[in-house]
Amino acid sequence: MASALSSCDKPKKLDAERVKLTAERQTILDEITACDNKVAALKNLNLSGDAGEMSRNAAAILQQAADLEEVATEKLQKWSQIEAQFNVLREKATAYKSKNLH
Repeated sequence: MASALSSCDKPKKLDAERVKLTAERQTILDEITACDNKVAALKNLNLSGDAGEMSRNAAAILQQAADLEEVATEKLQKWSQIEAQFNVLREKATAYKSKNLH
């Protein structure tokens, strides 16, 4: 009975983790968008400054955006795995409820 009760908490924990990862993913995607906007703004500037410095800054921003995108991809993969596990547990819980609670 105790193992059945502890397994009932898993869907709630997985759902909470899914919500957390979705929020983190959105934060990272927002950061990527902000970096993309900065890069676009740099491209649109017509400044007569040190082109090498501006190029290094743009390269650094592009690298940061690439790094953030990689992190977002990893978190999305983790979220997808958790969601798949959650769906299996949900199906088992539904089957158990329909079999034993009616």
